[in-house]
Amino acid sequence: MTQIPTPVERKTATKVSSVKDLTPEQKELCQVAAAEICRCELVAMKAAFVIGQKLIKVKGRLDHGQFTAWLKRDVGYTARTAQNYMNVARYLNGKYETVSHLPMRTVYDLAGLPGANRSEIIGIIKDAANPPVAEIKQRIGVVKNEQRRAKLEDDLKRRPKRRPVMTPAQMKAAETKNANIRMKQEKRAAALKEQAARWIEKLGPVLAAEIAHAMKDDWYGVWGALMDAALASVPPVASIAEIVSPAKPADVVTPDCDDAEILEDTEELTDIDLTHAA
Repeated sequence: MTQIPTPVERKTATKVSSVKDLTPEQKELCQVAAAEICRCELVAMKAAFVIGQKLIKVKGRLDHGQFTAWLKRDVGYTARTAQNYMNVARYLNGKYETVSHLPMRTVYDLAGLPGANRSEIIGIIKDAANPPVAEIKQRIGVVKNEQRRAKLEDDLKRRPKRRPVMTPAQMKAAETKNANIRMKQEKRAAALKEQAARWIEKLGPVLAAEIAHAMKDDWYGVWGALMDAALASVPPVASIAEIVSPAKPADVVTPDCDDAEILEDTEELTDIDLTHAA
């Protein structure tokens, strides 16, 4: 009884017969080896579907994080390897006969494509025993390139926009502006330091130390109390400018000596005119 060759045996026989300069013994050896390899590939293809189904089942029963740890400890798979198997079982279910003669790498890539692209590529396989592998790989490559380009464009959109580079003239203007700001800050700091020294001299070291110690414990509270007391000691005026630089009418009656000394001290302590430092 003549045995009818399987599709795998017909395919391997065609490929081997096209190789030139083979002796009859070499040709027979190659045919047998190719047929065995193809059968092993079919077994591996079936195993990929079974493995993917088992992985999907286990993943559905484990909590978040447990699946990856289990893969590494008990199976020795990476997350990517497991995802390839699960994609095959999930997205090529019922297509085993159609893709069974494709290389495993191609099957993994095909299973990982979006549904519309995957269905379109599977549709070009008219003879499952002799699929157009080169065309399938080329189409898969086109889809993957489109996915990479789309991801790159999306990443670029999400990135914060860089500030435009300043021209030399703009940089010089910015440096000049910053220098002016620093100069004003330094003048104001110097004026405050000088005025603080005058206040300390009037207050005396003991009272100044007492105020400093109190402000160290409760800066905001002491500062607020000082401000309230200072404002309460000044007579009502028309504007805040008169508090900073109070007017001195010509007909002011000079009080007694003690009161005059107190008035002079108060005038110097409330003299906070820092407009010259601006």
